[in-house]
Amino acid sequence: GNWLGQLGHNSKVAQLELVIDSDGDGYSDQLEAEQGTDLQDPNLYPARPKSKMILRFRGFDDDYDGFSNEDEIALGTDPARADSDGDHLPDGIEILMGVDPRNPNDLLNDSDGDGLSDEFESGLGTALNHADTDKDGVRDDLEIILGTNPLGNDTDRDGVLDGREVELGADPTVKDY
Repeated sequence: GNWLGQLGHNSKVAQLELVIDSDGDGYSDQLEAEQGTDLQDPNLYPARPKSKMILRFRGFDDDYDGFSNEDEIALGTDPARADSDGDHLPDGIEILMGVDPRNPNDLLNDSDGDGLSDEFESGLGTALNHADTDKDGVRDDLEIILGTNPLGNDTDRDGVLDGREVELGADPTVKDY
């Protein structure tokens, strides 16, 4: 599609112009022509455009991390480094994931030591500060491995806690009667 974007070559003043993107991949036809990619194939795009003419919705993105220079400055990340915190995830991806692109440990934190990151547990709904959220005697990470419910203490609803069934050598996912 066509869209309005910023156009400029290392200038501090950008012009608002109609930018043509025939294949809808987010790169202008002009930039793709400069880089020698197919203007009609949305699966082919410049590997790393050398031009500062990044034609994206939110403005210039010098480090090509998907997060504009302006937004990076406002947040306090480095617009010249795709991965400001050095955790091997581009800043733009971290923003999409809802984590802090300035904190290299935000995906690695495991406050309760159950083997599940705080980020994962937040999405799962388990407690960040209790290794056994449902208090059934089985840690949350083991419940995932066993296929039991870390939010419910009796997965198969047979009246026996999952942890007790594991102790007895029974399958906590199958009713015993």
